[in-house]
Amino acid sequence: MFYLIVDKRMGVMDAFRKSGEMTYGSKLDIAIVGLAMMLLIILSALPLGLGLLVTIPMMFVFQPLIYNKLLMASEKPQDVPTSFDQGEQVEAQEKEAFEPLSE
Repeated sequence: MFYLIVDKRMGVMDAFRKSGEMTYGSKLDIAIVGLAMMLLIILSALPLGLGLLVTIPMMFVFQPLIYNKLLMASEKPQDVPTSFDQGEQVEAQEKEAFEPLSE
C-alpha cells in the first residue's frame, strides 16, 4: 500500500482499495512469500546475525519487485487489439485518418 501512495500519489483509502484489487486471487501466495522471508530472517540470525547482512537487503529488494509484478498484472493495457481482426480495423482507421482529402 505504501508503494501506491508514493508511486501513484493515491490517498490512503484509494491505496487500500487498489491494494485489495491488486492482491485479489494471490493473497495466499503473498502470505507464503512473507512466511518464507520471516523464516529466512530467523535462520540467518542464528550464525551470530551475520546472515542478516544479506537477508535484510534482499528483503528490501523483493518487496518492490512483488509490487511491480502485482501492478503489472492488475493493469490491463488499453488500446491494444486483442485479436487480429481488431488490429486490421485499427490499421484501416489510421489509413483513413492520414489519407489526404480529395477535392
